[in-house]
Amino acid sequence: MRAIYLLWLGFLTGLLSNLLNPKPGLFVVTFIPQFVSASRGSVSAQLLVLGAIFAIVTAVVFTALAAFASQLASRLQRRPRVVFGLDLGAGITSIAAGLSILTLPRKA
Repeated sequence: MRAIYLLWLGFLTGLLSNLLNPKPGLFVVTFIPQFVSASRGSVSAQLLVLGAIFAIVTAVVFTALAAFASQLASRLQRRPRVVFGLDLGAGITSIAAGLSILTLPRKA
């Protein structure tokens, strides 16, 4: 029962973060209309169909990403040395990025 609760909680978290994120809406508003033509019929129907296709493709891709992330997480939990190495690599990369920013020439 707890597993179902955690899955539901994860789903709701993802749903809320997507609903409250303005970037997908801006993408749809700017990208989809270029494929709509009044000569092909109802503009509203075309927008609804293209929006539905976008939503379905997005759901399939996000589901695949979630499944992959779940498998990766379970594998990484069994290998703490790999996690330590990844953390160390991320830390070194962050420090290197900060140092490279420090060496940039300053504007007067």
